[in-house]
Amino acid sequence: MNWLNEPTTWRKDDSTLSVRSDPKTDFWRLTHDGGIRDSGHFFHQSASGDFVMTAIVEGAYREQYDQSGLMIRLNETDWIKCGIEVVDGKQFVSAVVTRSTSDWSKLLAPKSDSLTFRIQRTRDLVEIFYGEPNSKLELYRQTSFSSENPIQVGLMTASPSGTGFSTEFSEWSIES
Repeated sequence: MNWLNEPTTWRKDDSTLSVRSDPKTDFWRLTHDGGIRDSGHFFHQSASGDFVMTAIVEGAYREQYDQSGLMIRLNETDWIKCGIEVVDGKQFVSAVVTRSTSDWSKLLAPKSDSLTFRIQRTRDLVEIFYGEPNSKLELYRQTSFSSENPIQVGLMTASPSGTGFSTEFSEWSIES
């Protein structure tokens, strides 16, 4: 796996990736404030065709918009990220779909230290699921996404307005 915007501090073993996000990092395009940010941390590999990516995400979220989760990316203008994000002091399940401009959807997250996320691509359909570890995952969002191959798939974290925070990704897998 490779980094897009490698963070200053990170560690990987067989089943866990621990990352401390650098300050002022994000993935976002144009919507709301007109800015383009492509500075978040993304640990990825290439995937082609249909796939399922799953990971348990746990973070020490503190500051506005601290976020971590899963990401798929065709290029700098076409990508999807989903995970946990702090908004106004509360944790939300969050998804951003970007096709030149970013959109955003969020749902108050269950009160849990960690959540499982899954992104599933079947041709040009992407489905995003979430839930507590070792429980049934709920469908959160369906959207279309390019069926172009290959794309990058992996784990992301960012601190748009904060000073950085620690995230642990465990039990992650990418299956074709």
